[in-house]
Amino acid sequence: MSEALRLVAASGSLAEQETDAILAPVWQDGALQGSAALVDSALNGLVHEMCQGREFRGERYEVTVLPLPVPMQSGSGLRARRAALVGLGKAEEYGLNIWRRAVAAAVRRLQKGGLLRLALDADDARLPAVDAAHAAAEGAELARFNPAPYRTGENHHAALAELIVCHAVADDLRVGETLGRARNLTRDLTHMPPNDLNPEALARQAIDIAARLRGLECEVLGLEEMRALQMGAILAVTQGTASPARLIVLRYRGREGGPTLALIGKAVTFDTGGISIKPAQNMQLMKTDMAGGAAVLGALQAIGELAVPLNVVGVIPAAENMPSGTAWRPADIIRTMNGKTVETITTDAEGRMLLVDALTYAQRRLKATHLVDIATLTGACVVALGHLASGLYGNDQALVDALIACGEQAGEIHWPMPMFPEYREPIRSEIADLKNSAGREAGSITGAWFVREFVEDGRLWAHLDIAGSARQEKETPYAPAGPTGIGVGTFVGLAQWLAKQEG
Repeated sequence: MSEALRLVAASGSLAEQETDAILAPVWQDGALQGSAALVDSALNGLVHEMCQGREFRGERYEVTVLPLPVPMQSGSGLRARRAALVGLGKAEEYGLNIWRRAVAAAVRRLQKGGLLRLALDADDARLPAVDAAHAAAEGAELARFNPAPYRTGENHHAALAELIVCHAVADDLRVGETLGRARNLTRDLTHMPPNDLNPEALARQAIDIAARLRGLECEVLGLEEMRALQMGAILAVTQGTASPARLIVLRYRGREGGPTLALIGKAVTFDTGGISIKPAQNMQLMKTDMAGGAAVLGALQAIGELAVPLNVVGVIPAAENMPSGTAWRPADIIRTMNGKTVETITTDAEGRMLLVDALTYAQRRLKATHLVDIATLTGACVVALGHLASGLYGNDQALVDALIACGEQAGEIHWPMPMFPEYREPIRSEIADLKNSAGREAGSITGAWFVREFVEDGRLWAHLDIAGSARQEKETPYAPAGPTGIGVGTFVGLAQWLAKQEG
């Protein structure tokens, strides 16, 4: 694991920073301004020539690293060794997320060249000072993520060691770095193979995080405790595995009284589909079926470190879904914690079974007033939205709108999906209260309706289906292929929003 990123809120100008590289943002088809003009002057108009000759276009996330002259020889006054030109694209399309990603793209390029100290000027962002600082630190931290931690030999991952930001406040940088670390925790956990991360190992991760943070407590329920609570849905899923389920319960006490936000995250540490076994092709990606639980853990870490003044609980049902002689079967009737019965149509619809017992626990034992669950729930959501956006469902428009807004601020896209009452009918069973699958048609919607059946009257609820958005299929300049850490930024923003609502 790399050392923590050193953050410096510099009092001097960018030209005065003695570092490996300085950031020079360039707009597409625009005049050189700010740090880009400074670098252009030091290089006797080279940047302007490159832009005019289309060697550098300023397109979004385009990065070119240029050597800078020695100050004593050139009289330029720049004390950095290199300048990283980074494209911001067209001004009319620019926003906070582009700035965050542009910083990440530059850091990733510099890391490949062993340039591990970067200075930038927050004024170049053309954003409110707080947002510019938050996003710069978060983008830099996200770029430090190691996508290949199991490689040996010469494939060492070099991570940015120092970020210097001019015209920024240290506390603002710390907030961004905290969010970045929390997302990277989520990415690290989602990336871990199931032989290293089974339900018990995930529970130990949660215990360790809670032990480090004031105000955050962790309790782990084993099979006996779940039997006593009659959590038949979770117990059914775990029947076939040698790695028994755990219910991870995190409690953060941010204030006396007020609402309690519950974040519920599905954590299937490996999903074979059980008796309804999946095809072998790409089954290795089912290690990411715990991304929802990892997002809840990352969010609680950040909420605790930022001391958000709100009571927040995290409930993570962690299990493996494996076939064996003791595994649950299609046709089994399962009695859930809230008493409703479920006909098993397929054992590959296990995630919703975990969620409903966890939802009931959050409502009845933790007295949560606001419920948001997050899960890599359905392949149907990937068909509908691809890997860019999460499917968003809810029973309260204000909560749905808040999640969309918090997602936009965090660079996470959530798309509202329909919940017409007619979509409820396909999950009704002829021999039980519900069935756990309604087939392929509208699969993400009927999956959400199944979960909603366990939301009690008077509770505000939302559901995020991150089956596509939890993983980035292709490398981009700002991120490698692999886990995205989706949900962390949204949840932290939601907790902050609810805290403000309560004054």
